[in-house]
Amino acid sequence: QSMRIKFRSDRLMDEVELVPSTRYASVLQTNQFIAENFFRFVGEPKWEARVGKGGAGERSELQLDIACVRRQSFFYFHAFIPMFMITTLTFSGFVGAPADLGGRQAVATTMVLAGIANSYSVNDKLPDLPYMSLCDLYMFYCLFMQFLLVIGSLVTGVLDCASFHADRL
Repeated sequence: QSMRIKFRSDRLMDEVELVPSTRYASVLQTNQFIAENFFRFVGEPKWEARVGKGGAGERSELQLDIACVRRQSFFYFHAFIPMFMITTLTFSGFVGAPADLGGRQAVATTMVLAGIANSYSVNDKLPDLPYMSLCDLYMFYCLFMQFLLVIGSLVTGVLDCASFHADRL
């Protein structure tokens, strides 16, 4: 990904001209960059002085291009692994006695609510896109799997299917 920042003067080109400083090397300082956990910068920033067209005439522009790469490890440790653990713990709804339908459903429903809360916190950190990203699809499939596990636990409890429960083996 690349980030482009444009500086444009309000005055006409013959009044003021924006130019990059050639006296000092450009240094990208990220000590107060808010999204530092999500991105890392690649290479040096590139400056370009341009002439922009305006309604009343030509205006001076200065354009800064910065190349950045998304840090994937952040999403592995904050999205994929926790959601995998929450979805896996939803299988614990099959451990209780078939007669204890309320207790098993309470565990499974709590895991579903934990999964929904996790997906909301992860979605706050993802960019708004017009399509579903890999992370969005993974979250959706995990929540769908949890839904199927809750329904499966309910059906086996209602039908008293002892062969599906660990305590009857």
